[in-house]
Amino acid sequence: MIKLRNYILPYLLPILLAIAFIFGEAQTELALPDYMSDIVTNGIQVGGFKDSVADVLSPQTYRQVMTYSTKSHRQTIKASYRYVKAADVSSDLKKTFPKGKNLYVLKKNVDRDKLNTAMLRGMTKSRLAKWRLLIRKRTWPTSSSR
Repeated sequence: MIKLRNYILPYLLPILLAIAFIFGEAQTELALPDYMSDIVTNGIQVGGFKDSVADVLSPQTYRQVMTYSTKSHRQTIKASYRYVKAADVSSDLKKTFPKGKNLYVLKKNVDRDKLNTAMLRGMTKSRLAKWRLLIRKRTWPTSSSR
């Protein structure tokens, strides 16, 4: 066994990298059906998403979008959403978002095109940041955690 170790030692890093890449490939292949399911559910059956403007945002999502938006976009987003405390949330919103306690609700008569432009960068960057965090923690989302 000691003699084998001497032969394997120079190739230890490539062996470990190969194992890590195989693990990564397995994780991505296992996640693919879940993504396809989301695409079919949200994109085909429901009719897709018109734009990046959400009618309701959780406080965490709102903070993330605000963090990654520019100053002018932050003003647009802030003017377009109102903060609703848990006690004031309507029963319709409670049924649609049972986990949502305090929410940011889209105001009426908002310029959706302008808000869509403002939200796009923040939503994209916050989603990328979430994936980076998941990769660092080595945890992978399931369909219930998205």
